[in-house]
Amino acid sequence: MAPDPYPADPYPSNACPPELRRAVVERYVARTPSSKHAHDRASHVLPGGVNRNIVHHGPHPMFVASGAGPYLTDLDGNRYLDLIGNYTAMILGNCVPQVMEAAARQLALGTAWAGATTGEAALAEMIVERLPSAELVRFAASGTEATMMALRAARAFTGRPAIAKFEGGYHGIHDFAMISVAPDPNDSGPDEAPRSVATPGIAPSATADVLVLPFNDAKSVTALIERHAHRLAAIIVEPVLANAGLLEPEPGFLPLLRDLTTKHGIVLIFDEVITLRLDYGGAQAMYGVTPDMTTLGKIIGGGYPIGGIAGRADIMNWFDPTKAGGSVTLSGTFHGAPMALAAGIETLKLFTADSIEALNGRSARLARELRAMFERASLTLSLNQVGSLLNVHAMAENVSRYRSGARGDKAFLKLLHLAMLNEGVLLSPRGLFCLSVPMDDAAVDSIRDAFGRALAALGVLGER
Repeated sequence: MAPDPYPADPYPSNACPPELRRAVVERYVARTPSSKHAHDRASHVLPGGVNRNIVHHGPHPMFVASGAGPYLTDLDGNRYLDLIGNYTAMILGNCVPQVMEAAARQLALGTAWAGATTGEAALAEMIVERLPSAELVRFAASGTEATMMALRAARAFTGRPAIAKFEGGYHGIHDFAMISVAPDPNDSGPDEAPRSVATPGIAPSATADVLVLPFNDAKSVTALIERHAHRLAAIIVEPVLANAGLLEPEPGFLPLLRDLTTKHGIVLIFDEVITLRLDYGGAQAMYGVTPDMTTLGKIIGGGYPIGGIAGRADIMNWFDPTKAGGSVTLSGTFHGAPMALAAGIETLKLFTADSIEALNGRSARLARELRAMFERASLTLSLNQVGSLLNVHAMAENVSRYRSGARGDKAFLKLLHLAMLNEGVLLSPRGLFCLSVPMDDAAVDSIRDAFGRALAALGVLGER
C-alpha cells in the first residue's frame, strides 16, 4: 500500500468530519503545487520555509506572484480576492497607479540618503491634520519600531520603568510588546488580574515591567492601575483589539483609560497601526478619545515599510536631538525612507473621508449578510465588525473579551482559511479580514458567496 501523503490531520476540529477536512486539504494541495515546491525549496534556507511566521500555514503556505487592485495571484495562476491586504496595510488595494507613479518618481531620484528630505514634513503635516492627538511626528521603518520608541519616550517623560498593555493585544515584536499576546487562558492567572506571559526569548526583566490588563473589564482595570500607577510610564492599547479577535471597546471604556491616565500622570498611547483606517481621524476621532501619543504604520506607507509616532509636543520633544540634558535616540538607516514617504503621501490623499464612509458601508452590508448566513449553519459562528475590519469566530456571539475569544475553535478557523483559499478568497487563518477601497458591491457579493461554498465544503452549511 502506498504511504498516506497526509498522515497528520493538520486541523483536527470536531466541527468538521475527518473526510471533509481531508478533502479541503487535498483540494488546496492540488491547486497549489508550485507553492509547495517553493516552500520545499525555501525550507532548506529559511526556518520553517518562510520569512514571516504570520504567513505560515499547513499543509504549505500560499506563495504570491503578483497583486493588482483587490486581487492577488499565486505561483500557479490562482487569483484571490485579497481580504488580508498585507494585514490591513493595502487600504487602496495592490499596485494602485497613483501610488506606483509617486514611488516611481522618487525611485528615479534615489532611494535613501544620510540627509533630511522634504517628504518627511509633507507626510507629517497630513498626519497632524488628520489626528486629534498629533502635534509633532517622527517616522521609523515599522510599526514595531513605532511602539517601541513611543514606550521609550513615555519612560523618559515620566521617569517610570513599567508599562501596561492588554491581554491579547499585539504591538509588534520587541520585548515589551511580546507579553501576553496570545496566551493560553488556562495558564494566565485570574481573569481580573492576568499574569504576564512571555513568548520564547523575551528577557525576564521585560515581563517584570509589563502589567497586563483585561480589556473591557472596567472594574479590574481601575483596580490594577490604581495599585500600580506609581510605576507606570504608559498604557498602550489598540482602540479596537485586532489581534485578539477584533474586540470593540464597550461604551465608556476608552474614556475610563483617558481619565485614569490623566489622574496618575501616565502616558496614554493608542496603537493605530491598524485602526487608522476606521475614520478620517482614526479610531480616536471615531470614539472621541484623544490619547497622548499615537503609533502608526501600514497604510501611511502606501505599501512600503514605515512606522510613525505622533503626539503631544512635550512628550515628542524627547526625540529632539537638541534637547538640553539629552534626548531619546530615534535614528535608523531607513527611517522615513523617501519612497515610503512618497507612497504614503499619495495614499492619504486618496483615502478621503468619503472613501472611508463608502468602504465602511460596504463592510457593514457584508457583515449583515454573513451573520444571516451564519444563523443557518450547524456550527455556532459569530462575526465582529468595526468599520472595514471583520473577524469571524467559531463560538457564541458577542466576543468582547480576550479569554472568551481565545476559547473558540481555532482549528476550524484554520480549516475555513484553507476552504476560502479553495474558493478564491484570502483571509487570515485566525479569522481576521478586511475590505479595501477597490472592493465594490460585486466583490462583496463574491465574498459572501465564497463563504457559503467554503462552509458547505466543511459540512456546516447546506449541501456540499
